[in-house]
Amino acid sequence: MPTRTELPTVMILVGGLGTRLRAVIGENVPKPLAPIDGEPFLKRLLTWLFDQGFRDVVLLTGHLAEEFENQVAAFCPEGMSVRFSVEETPLGTGGAIANARTMVTTDPVLVLNGDSVASVTLQALIDFHADSQALATLALVAVPDASRFGTVTLTPDSKVASFIEKQDENRKGLINAGMYVLSTDFMNSLPEGAFSIERDVFPNLLEKGVFGMAFEGQFIDIGTPESYSEAANFFQEFGK
Repeated sequence: MPTRTELPTVMILVGGLGTRLRAVIGENVPKPLAPIDGEPFLKRLLTWLFDQGFRDVVLLTGHLAEEFENQVAAFCPEGMSVRFSVEETPLGTGGAIANARTMVTTDPVLVLNGDSVASVTLQALIDFHADSQALATLALVAVPDASRFGTVTLTPDSKVASFIEKQDENRKGLINAGMYVLSTDFMNSLPEGAFSIERDVFPNLLEKGVFGMAFEGQFIDIGTPESYSEAANFFQEFGK
């Protein structure tokens, strides 16, 4: 029986500009702090992590970084440590992770997008990553309409075979849930500077050990006014 893997530090990407949501939440509210029934989305995300046993979090901030430093202490679960890695200029998802890697000592590291959440059992994802001896493992979620996100295909042994760009037609598919387990070797291989881990790194490492674990269940990304408007109803059902 596989050994239960120790829970790692969590990095959460919260530095994006959130341009599409500004007309709804205002210019001075970072997207991860957008209120859902009066509670910041990030509060819900941290509580979800805490309930799964995670205690060490690094927020990768950029745009409106001071808002996170001013607000997070008020809603962070008691017993959870939250630290901040601030990017001085926009670095993209990959650059933000590379910028913060010296703050993390666990191997692997769990990385989450700060504007989405899915029905993923994170311990199972981390154990799968360890058993596969992967460089990187992506959580994937089956959704009925993957046209907005693009899809991911897997080989029979759960390696990522391809990333397929967004399609106009509505059809079911596996999408990237924005949750990654990354090995120390992977972290150390990241360059300095601004780049996207999704577009510039993962597609170029498919032959070297990028795996995916598929989950059935709920998923939301609050990045558009349409999806944000659905968030309150989503959280009434999430986890049930």
